[in-house]
Amino acid sequence: MFDGAGRFGRGDSAEQVIVKRRSAMRVLRRTAGTLRPEAAEKGAASNSRAANLNVTKKNKGGVPAGSAALSGHVAIHSRVEEIGPCVDALVDLGKRSGCVSGDNQNDVEVSLFESLANAVLHGNRQDPSKQVHVDYNFHPDKEISFVIKDEGPGFDPSQVADPTAGENIEAEHGRGILLMKTFMDEVRYENGGKEVHLRKKLPPAPAGPS
Repeated sequence: MFDGAGRFGRGDSAEQVIVKRRSAMRVLRRTAGTLRPEAAEKGAASNSRAANLNVTKKNKGGVPAGSAALSGHVAIHSRVEEIGPCVDALVDLGKRSGCVSGDNQNDVEVSLFESLANAVLHGNRQDPSKQVHVDYNFHPDKEISFVIKDEGPGFDPSQVADPTAGENIEAEHGRGILLMKTFMDEVRYENGGKEVHLRKKLPPAPAGPS
């Protein structure tokens, strides 16, 4: 369990824990606590120590009444234990909109987890006075998009070493970006590296009977 001092368990740093658990995200969520869908729906913070989410939700402008399209904003503090519940809340909203399902849920979860981990660890450097902001847009039959913003100094994405190069195989830096690019159709950095834009295209709805 997270001890509140930036470390997990027997001397592992928060970054080491994230590296070890990238292939077991649900385990991290269970140790971090869970956010009830009702809390996300109402914009309330979870009672768990791990989550302090401010969620706002609205219908996407210009979408006909009755559509399941959703857009809104989530903010978390720069604490590792808030990452899992934030991913859960966003995936839940995606499911409610009809945009996230078994076909793409893993892609969305991994990409959100990696982008939030980078923002918390490398952007804000786990400074709890700083927040990570997520703007989300779920547009059925069109796309899912996120903008993740940190309050750190930024970075130059072009200077991140290629994690697939032979000399970098053992390094952990850059793997999060590689995973996001693997699972998303578009990954773009803006505002000096303090914002990452993620976009995943959705297949169009099947044509109805003629």
